[in-house]
This record gives sequence, C-alpha cells and structure tokens, in this order.
Amino acid sequence: MVKRFFSKKSKAEQVADTVKEKAAEVAQQSINWAAPHVEEIQKKVEKQVIPAVKSKVEDVKEVLADASVTAKDSIHEATKHADKAAKKGLEKAKKHGAQLSNKAEKLTKKEIVKVEKKKSHKGLVFLLLLLVTAAAGVVFWKRSQPVDDPWAEEYWEDIDLDDIEAKVDDVEEAVTDKAEDAKEAAKDTVDKVKDAVK
Repeated sequence: MVKRFFSKKSKAEQVADTVKEKAAEVAQQSINWAAPHVEEIQKKVEKQVIPAVKSKVEDVKEVLADASVTAKDSIHEATKHADKAAKKGLEKAKKHGAQLSNKAEKLTKKEIVKVEKKKSHKGLVFLLLLLVTAAAGVVFWKRSQPVDDPWAEEYWEDIDLDDIEAKVDDVEEAVTDKAEDAKEAAKDTVDKVKDAVK
C-alpha cells in the first residue's frame, strides 16, 4: 500500500502540472502578442518622439540664448540709468548740503551773537586758569624734591642676623604653643562628644 501511495501522482500534483503547462502556454502567447507591439512602439519612439524632443531642446536652447542676450542688454541699460540717477542724486545732495550749510552758518552766527550778549564768564575762566597753574606748580615742586636711590646705600649691612634668628625662634615657639593648645582643645572636644554620645 505504501508503494502504491508513492508511485502514483496525487491529484494535486496532476493539477499542478496542468496549471504549469497552461501558464507556460499563456506566457508564450503573451510574449508572441507583445513582441510586435513593443517593436512598433520602439519604432514610433525612434521616429516621432526622439526627433520631437530634440526639436524642442533646440527651441529651448534658442530661447535661452535670446534671453541671455536680452538680459545682458537690460543689465547694460539699467547700469546706464543707475549711473545717471546717481549723478543726479549726487548733484541734488551737493545743492541741498550747500543750502543746509548756509542755513547752519547763519544760525551759528546768530547764536554767537546771542552768546556774546549774554553774561561773560571771565571769573570762572580765571579761576580755572589759577587752579591749573597751582596744580602744575605742585607737580613741578614734587618732581624737584630729592629722591633716595635705594641702590646708593647698602641697606643689608645694617641688618643684624642674630635679631632675625631670635625673632624666627620666637615665632616658632609661638606656633608650637598654639598648635599644642589647639591639639588639647580638639582632644577635649572629642572627649565631650564621646561623653555626650554615651
């Protein structure tokens, strides 16, 4: 019975084989039908589309070249107009500046006349000059005072090394005493804390 099961093709295998054969036939028919159509489309693309695209590309190149020339001409004209406008603006600015300068000069003269009519501050100017003169006198007096040259005398000869050694010993003893006092105070504080914790 086992031999019989493996020796015969099952129905599923038979159906699969049939489907394969039908699919191969349909695929071949599709290829046979599509091949002439693809060739026809390829010929149309080569004869019609590519020349049309090339023609349009040439038209675009010509339009861009014309636009470039037109843009250069426009820039040149705009530069000329800008130069003319700048010169006119400069001349107007000079005229207006001259007018403003004249007005400012007239107003300044009027203000000077007004200031001259006002009360004079001669006393204030005199006091200021007096203070400046006094300050200059103090500066000159300070500079004329003799200055001790620290290199002129040998100060180190006046120093007594025994005194310095004694002072160093005193300082050392004081530091040692203070360190011992601090050590004892720390011990006392530690003992107090230990007693408080117990």
